Amino acid sequence: MTEPAHELLAKVGLFSRLGEPERRCVGALCRERFYHRNQPLFYEGDPGGMLHIIISGRVKAIMLDEQGHELILSVMAPGEVLGEVTLIDGGPRSATVIAVEDTVTLTLSRAELLELIHQNPSLADNLLAILCARLRRVTRLLWEVLFLDVEARLCNVLLEIARREGCRVGEEIHFSLGMSRQELASMIGASREATTRALRVLQDRRLIRLEDKVMVVTPLLEELCASLQG
Repeated sequence: MTEPAHELLAKVGLFSRLGEPERRCVGALCRERFYHRNQPLFYEGDPGGMLHIIISGRVKAIMLDEQGHELILSVMAPGEVLGEVTLIDGGPRSATVIAVEDTVTLTLSRAELLELIHQNPSLADNLLAILCARLRRVTRLLWEVLFLDVEARLCNVLLEIARREGCRVGEEIHFSLGMSRQELASMIGASREATTRALRVLQDRRLIRLEDKVMVVTPLLEELCASLQG
């Protein structure tokens, strides 16, 4: 970790309303943890008690069915937090979280976070906003699986990733996908074969392009996703 903890926390939404003195206090409590690619941070059903703040890398929150098939609930990047639900209700972990690439997190214990919320009520507002965003994401995922076909679900996921991790080049968005076809399939609740076919369809319709290892989202895909939401 090259930057001081309090400077890294300034980029995290949960702590965005704290002044520098308060962030320094939080940073002094944080402990740094490193996870290799594909290493679990925790498993569904594990005891809670620790908040993770992603500093570098990416992680995925997943659930598995009885046959071991994976559904990716979300992919989280630097600046996001995870494990907040169990810190509030004291229950077990509601999903398994695995590092998609080498990842560094800062951690806070449940007791430390609750004390910080007591001292800084704005943290409670930010935490509620994070929980509401997660609930909306899961609700939207359920709606899409029930009512949209594979191609439409894939469009929405690609645009979400592009807007979060890509950069605009003219009217297009360029980004590195950074995940396998199977992981992409798990994000939309489809098979790898169906996802591969859908990718070909999107390319044929010129909604996306693949240039070496870069995926390009065109304005046509953004227009299509807007019509799906409307």
